This record gives sequence, structure tokens and C-alpha cells, in this order.
Amino acid sequence: MITNISKIQWLDTLRTLATLGVIIIHISSPLVNMEYNKNMSFWWIGNVVDSAVRYAVPLFLMLSGATLLDKEFQLWDFYKRRFLRVLVPFLFWIIAYSTYRWAMLLPKFQPQDLSGILHWVVNLFLKEGISKHFWYIYMILAIYLFVPFIGISLQKINKSLILFMLLGWIILCFALRSVSLNLYSWSGNYGSKFFGFFLFTGYLVLGYYLNKFIVSSKKIRIIAAVVFILSIISSAVSTYFFSKNAHKLDLSIYSYSLLTDK
Repeated sequence: MITNISKIQWLDTLRTLATLGVIIIHISSPLVNMEYNKNMSFWWIGNVVDSAVRYAVPLFLMLSGATLLDKEFQLWDFYKRRFLRVLVPFLFWIIAYSTYRWAMLLPKFQPQDLSGILHWVVNLFLKEGISKHFWYIYMILAIYLFVPFIGISLQKINKSLILFMLLGWIILCFALRSVSLNLYSWSGNYGSKFFGFFLFTGYLVLGYYLNKFIVSSKKIRIIAAVVFILSIISSAVSTYFFSKNAHKLDLSIYSYSLLTDK
């Protein structure tokens, strides 16, 4: 019982850190985007802070991998519980955001009849997915389709093979780093979009691997802290030099899968 309580607290702490990370990303990102080549002191502050919290989305996915991939599910029960838990509130927020976006339009641009409103909402979905913030929900819904099968596969293979798979995932992401992928709109190539979503499953596998095979120790925690600090420095400095060489703001190093976000 003590072990289970300790594990739940550990997972809840990481979820809290991931949640704070997402909030801080949305605070620091405008500073990074607006102040480049204007006020570089402020830009560096935003760049360092943004680099420090880019762990948020990968951490959420790793937590999903750590808590889901070591379990056995009945397919119908898994899909029903997960999709109802995400899809029903998501539909509410789609309606809420659509209403807000419609209300923010100038009166002359607001469609008034039901047919016109529905047409406007469909176009908004195709162009922006209703809101760019929703990309994560679309991605996680797509990933849920694969979770039961990934979990079954991982439970049947050994530690070395999982590590080899993770290495292959890293190499694949690096090899595709110049590929441009639009995570927001739904008017592009659906195949490439779902492939991009599928690449995020690597974080689930990583979370499963760390939770199952890595035993926490003082040495591990020190190494993790050093890697974390180095990753912040690397991300912030790389963003500056990439942008300088491109003669415009280049945030590609911020990407969670190395694919270039449009």
C-alpha cells in the first residue's frame, strides 16, 4: 500500500510539472515570437524559459506510456472509456471555442443562418482545427487507437529490443527533421498528419521503458538534472544560431518530434 501511494504521488507530481510547463509555454511563446530582433534581452528571457519547459508535452505522453502500456485491456472497454473521457468534453470545448471565434468576428463577417454557421465552422476546422491549441487532443485521440496494440507488443519483448526500438525512433525523427508537417489544419495530407501523430508514440514507449526498467537512485537523479540543464542551454543557444543563420526566427529545435511545424 505504501509503495502504491508513493507511486501515485510521484506520477501526480510529474503531471503537475507538465501542467505548469504547458501554462508557462503559452506565457513565454509570445515573448519569443514578438521580441526577436527587437528587444533581444527580453527575447533571451523568453527563449530560455521556453526551452526550460518544452518537456511538458513529452512528459504527458511518457506518463501515458508509463501508466497504460503495462496493462491488458479489452479493446471495446479501452476505447469506450478513453474516448468518452476525452471526446465528450472536447466536443463541448469545440462548441465553446467556435462560439467565441464567431462572436469575435465583425458583424458583417458573421454568418447568421444555420447553414452559413455550419459552413463557417467546417472551414475553421479545416484551416485551424477550430483552435491551434487543440492539436494535442487530435494527436492523443489518434494515439489511443494504437495504445492497446503497442502495450501487448512491448509486454512480449525484452528490455534490449525496446531500447533498440527507441534508438530507431530517435534516428527516424532525426532523419525526418526537415519534413514540414502541419499539426493544426485538416486541409492537408491526412496520411502525413497521422504519421506525424504516430511518431509521438515513441514518447509513450520511452515512458514505459523508464518506468519499468530504470530504478531511481541518487546517481540517476544527478545525471537527469545535468542532462536537463544541458538540454535547456542547447535548445536556447541552438534557437539563437538557427535564427541568426536563417535571418528570421527559427523555432524548429522546439519541435517535439523534430518535424518542422508549419
